[in-house]
Amino acid sequence: MPLPAASHLVPIERVLNDVSAGRTTFLMGQYSQHGWWYYFPIAFAIKTPLPTLILLLTAIMTIFKRCTRFAWLWDTVALVMFPLIYFASAMIQPFNIGYRHLLPILPFVFVLVGVQISSLKSHPSQRTEDRLSNHLVTLRLRSGQACQSSC
Repeated sequence: MPLPAASHLVPIERVLNDVSAGRTTFLMGQYSQHGWWYYFPIAFAIKTPLPTLILLLTAIMTIFKRCTRFAWLWDTVALVMFPLIYFASAMIQPFNIGYRHLLPILPFVFVLVGVQISSLKSHPSQRTEDRLSNHLVTLRLRSGQACQSSC
């Protein structure tokens, strides 16, 4: 008698076997059978494009500067909760097989950056908006030059 959805259970069984047996992973010149807790933070810092990291840091700094309004803070916490839980769960599991496992958090990062940039634009300070757009143009030009010189 065939088991319903057996084709879905086989890959799960393979992953469980790989996790229990260990899988050789590589990080910064070292090999390990059971991974490192800091694998994903390092992979995120190395493999995420520099402009994205800079924008994310800018968004985080904006959050800490404006954490006085409760309603605004609650919206931000709701937006940030899934990526934080996902990232933390990736850090505690011993199966370090690549940056692609962090890709589900990137849309949340981009939305967070967009929300923070739009909140900067809603203020009457034109100088902040001009500085931000100048930084973005400079980052784009520098990343294009780096790609041309290495490609």
